[in-house]
Amino acid sequence: MDNQLRSMLGCWMVAVLLLTACQSAEEHHAQALADSVRTRDMDRLSELLDVEDEDLQCKSAKAVAWLRGADALYLHKRVLAMNQCAEKLRAEVLWRLTEVAADDGIPLVIEHLTNDSRVLRWNAARSLGEHRVRSAHAALSVCRDDDGDALVKQWCQWALCKLDGGSDCQKPSMTGPTA
Repeated sequence: MDNQLRSMLGCWMVAVLLLTACQSAEEHHAQALADSVRTRDMDRLSELLDVEDEDLQCKSAKAVAWLRGADALYLHKRVLAMNQCAEKLRAEVLWRLTEVAADDGIPLVIEHLTNDSRVLRWNAARSLGEHRVRSAHAALSVCRDDDGDALVKQWCQWALCKLDGGSDCQKPSMTGPTA
């Protein structure tokens, strides 16, 4: 009976090893990414942002962009510096930084009011206004007065209206010639 049990266990272990070996590298990375997000393993997520595979880097950046909490601040800062991934990911990070209202996160969002990317500028303004970040008032005023993009100016004006307690602040139209 012992030999039969050992044989069955041996077969089971061989089957598991074969299935694990058959897992593609992409599946392995996807599982590692999911596990890292689930367990909030910030060190592992940081490693995944450094891999050579740009697709995996951007998938990892997307996962990081949606993390909430002060413990993700370091990774959020790293994603903001990643130009190889979609701007939308960096815009999402601006929102997370404003939601957390971390002392060293808010200045980064304010700094993005002058970024080269109009998408990041208007997302920074919108996020600062939505979360009523009073420390952004001066920078939003400069943005409203000096930005060369009509849509960005409108979002800065909207954000200032929100900061000033306005109840009828009109969001800019995201369609049409200025969008």
